[in-house]
Amino acid sequence: MKKNVFDPLFQPFLIIILAVSGLLVASTSVLTPTGLYPDERAHFGYAYGIYQQKIDPFFDRTKIFTDGTEYNHLRHPPAYYFLAAGAMAILKLDKDLANSTLSSSKYHRQVTRTLIPPLRITSLALYLVHIFAVYYLLRYLVSASMLTRTTAIFVALLVLFIPSRTFIAGAVSNDALSITVWPLIALFGIKMLREPSIGSFLLLGSFAAIAALTKLTVAIVAIPIVGAVLAKLLIDAFFRWRAGTTIKSEISSQLRKIGSYEILCFLFFIFAIGSFSVYYGNMLIKYGSPSVSYTRIYDLGPGENKFHNTTPPSQAEIEKTSALDIAVRVVKGSWSSTTGIFGHYQIYYDGNTNRELLLVSAGILISVIPLLVFLFRDRGIAAREAILISSVMIFTMFLFYAIWSSWVYKGWISSGRIALQGRYSIGALEFGIVGLFVAWGGLATSANRTSRVLGTVGGVLLFLLLAPAFFKPLLYARMEENSYFEAKGPSLVESELKTRGYSRLDVTPLRPNWFKKLGFVEKSRRDFHTNYFRFGSDGVAEVSLPLGQPVELAIWARGDPALDRSYLRIGSETIEFEPNVTVKNLCIADPRPGTEVAAVPTDAPLLKKADSIYLLGIYGRAVESCP
Repeated sequence: MKKNVFDPLFQPFLIIILAVSGLLVASTSVLTPTGLYPDERAHFGYAYGIYQQKIDPFFDRTKIFTDGTEYNHLRHPPAYYFLAAGAMAILKLDKDLANSTLSSSKYHRQVTRTLIPPLRITSLALYLVHIFAVYYLLRYLVSASMLTRTTAIFVALLVLFIPSRTFIAGAVSNDALSITVWPLIALFGIKMLREPSIGSFLLLGSFAAIAALTKLTVAIVAIPIVGAVLAKLLIDAFFRWRAGTTIKSEISSQLRKIGSYEILCFLFFIFAIGSFSVYYGNMLIKYGSPSVSYTRIYDLGPGENKFHNTTPPSQAEIEKTSALDIAVRVVKGSWSSTTGIFGHYQIYYDGNTNRELLLVSAGILISVIPLLVFLFRDRGIAAREAILISSVMIFTMFLFYAIWSSWVYKGWISSGRIALQGRYSIGALEFGIVGLFVAWGGLATSANRTSRVLGTVGGVLLFLLLAPAFFKPLLYARMEENSYFEAKGPSLVESELKTRGYSRLDVTPLRPNWFKKLGFVEKSRRDFHTNYFRFGSDGVAEVSLPLGQPVELAIWARGDPALDRSYLRIGSETIEFEPNVTVKNLCIADPRPGTEVAAVPTDAPLLKKADSIYLLGIYGRAVESCP
């Protein structure tokens, strides 16, 4: 029996959460200046190239340049870019802007003032679809007694306010469509596992095809649930056959259920599967692969692919670095940008990565309890459904990280590049969250009183374990000694140093040419600072030291959150930093002009390519002598 989800408190509260999420995404989109979303101009250039080619399904990639006279993002499937190109046609954007001028001042002015901002409406429209999809997914799970109303609220809070998703959802980016698709795959996949129907089957297939046409990472999310649906259909068909049901009678039974809804679903299915077949068939014919590299698209010679021009690791480095080392780096690195980056200045809200992942791991481990209860205590139909759906969704998350880590490992061996962007995990992480709460929600809706109490307590505990990590940018008043923003606030740290006789020293970046000042926000006053440097392993700067007598330095910095120890070299001295903000002292007896400052690579070859030090400032004061 389905539960009435129109609870006088649940329904309005859920709608308020959804509305706040939509307003936050919309306001972020409106307030973010053009060019400050990651790769937004490249995404625009891809769509603009399709628009220039009259939205031709067989568009020529080699005629599209998305970054000046260079290429970028063209190996992505084109679903989002066709949507954006359609929006350009509706808006009647200028088609005469030649691709060769994409980096010119004319292009920059036009993009800034007239081209990109209107196209963000497309992404906001997609997010509106996302909101409705999450709403209907949660309503369905509550009505099916797989979530309580409380755990449904917990799920909404977690999946709708993941910081990096809230930020990127309003950008001109294919991530906007990825965010839209995952709850639709989850909704119709779960419906098919519980109560199969022609409409749900057609829509699941359609959205799985759209996922594959959006981004390969979100296509991974569809694989387990589609596989589980097909396996269940085959098993059910086998048992019906054993029970004497003929294929002819089964087909006749299903045909009698076809109405206008199923016909519309079928037309949408034909469009989605047709688009999928045309695109990937064309890729196979032209390039011999469904996922083509820039090298193949542009027929580049050795060393010409600008995305593969880093130095590959040596054989010794490969032998010292296992696939597991890469997987750990992927999880830690992607976690930081998934939950710790928000706002158009890419503000980094950092806690302790190891501790946060420990909390998440604890949440996953305790969710084994309801599955064991279902297996050994409650073996009814509802229990079987909860085990199946929860297991499939949690498995999706683990499968994604396994496949992604494998891709990164192969890419590191071939080019030395490591891709850790947290937005690659769109859909996979959300599937895991829903699966964990379904495990506890199914137990909390059990007929057994003890099971209900255990399920309710477990759901609350799971939320308390996950919430601090996911909400940190939205609740950045956390007063923790190991937070990126020290308990006293950065301005107070600087004031304290000045009262002790220190003055701020000038730090000038030397290389590489993109090494530059970034920004951070202090949590006490929300002031924006532009005096912090992010050192990669190849980042070098110089500090202007007062000459003529010994100088005592106060180095205000933070180590890489993915490492236990990071090292900064100033002149000939090396200082150790942990992954929390600290001020450390160093005395230099004989200051030299142009003293070099650089991050010291760690012994682990993989981590040499990590960002290792965040330098907030170097302060100095003259002293009589060094101890």
